[in-house]
Amino acid sequence: MELIDQLEQIVERIDNIPGDIDEMDLALLAFLILFDDEENEEQEEFVWTKITVNLDEYRYMADVSFRLHFRMSRVVFEELALQVGPDLRSNKSVGHILMMSLWILATPDSFRSVALRFGVSPGVLHYMYRKVLQVLCDLAPSYVQWPTARERTEIEERFRIACHLPGVVGAVDGTHIYTIRPGENPTRLVNRFGTFSIALQGVCDDTLLFRDIYVGESGKQHDSRVFRRSPLSALLLEDANNTYLSPDQYILGDGAYILTDQVLKPFRNDGNLSDVQRWFNVCLASGRVVIEQAFGLLKGKWRRLKYLHVHSEEDIVNHVVACVMLHNFLLCQGEPIDEGLINNIHPRVEQQVQDPLDPEEEHINVDIEPDHPLLHAAMARGVELRHHMAQLVFNEN
Repeated sequence: MELIDQLEQIVERIDNIPGDIDEMDLALLAFLILFDDEENEEQEEFVWTKITVNLDEYRYMADVSFRLHFRMSRVVFEELALQVGPDLRSNKSVGHILMMSLWILATPDSFRSVALRFGVSPGVLHYMYRKVLQVLCDLAPSYVQWPTARERTEIEERFRIACHLPGVVGAVDGTHIYTIRPGENPTRLVNRFGTFSIALQGVCDDTLLFRDIYVGESGKQHDSRVFRRSPLSALLLEDANNTYLSPDQYILGDGAYILTDQVLKPFRNDGNLSDVQRWFNVCLASGRVVIEQAFGLLKGKWRRLKYLHVHSEEDIVNHVVACVMLHNFLLCQGEPIDEGLINNIHPRVEQQVQDPLDPEEEHINVDIEPDHPLLHAAMARGVELRHHMAQLVFNEN
């Protein structure tokens, strides 16, 4: 049978079609149903038997069970449904669509198993899931925002209590989002481990709220280079009006970053650290641990990010942005942090003498692009600021 005849037959057999799907969307939906390749199965003929599911049993289960499956309380779920509902034009209930989508993001389950669990076909699930992802991405700028001057003052005070360092308003780091071999230009995403990944750079505050993210660079890129290529790097260097950082405010990074007066990093351990330098490194590690905890919480709740079965780089980025939006949304709604996801993430202070040729310290690949005109002046100021802060916190110890 010709492909177009198969697609037409599938279209005729699809029920529960959202009322506003245009012809192009309908064709895509039929194609997804026919070629649902998540499990790499070839099908000569599409056959799908749905089962009847009582969705009320999900919505009215005890809060502890609901949170286990959908990563939030029922009250917060209803608030999220209000947020995404206006942009989800469908003849299915917003709650139904949202529950299916959250289940996928929270688990490694296949589309087939989730479709069976919620009484829909895999193609309909895939279509609505992509709709939800796009809505969450559209909402992300409202939930991932750089702190205002007033917020930075409050954050700075809390960080000083936690790690003794004055002026800290956040911590920066990168993490890998692992994925399958991409459909186009696969070598671009091969990382130094020989697998495929994309880089997520995040800046968070002391509450684990992401204040800035940058996603899309290849996993092969060094954290320092990812930062240099991110919009935030230029914004901080060119911040003449102190819009992003007030005087003597900065964010914390690990040894992979270039030292500037906007990003402080630990002293390199060459075996001759002074007591002042060692104590500064301890304080910095105590403050910087929040970004590792934020990544742990993000991937622990939204486990789809641990390994994405996605071919398109755009879809990879959309998954990450959507999950970060959900992460921040839950924190803003007062959802309790699952301590079990972060309890094993502790401050890491380099105690061993580092290899002088360690590429993590030498930034061997950051010279591929020209330096920002303001970078070297910022580096000189960073040396002075770190020395001042190290002596300050040591004297107060």
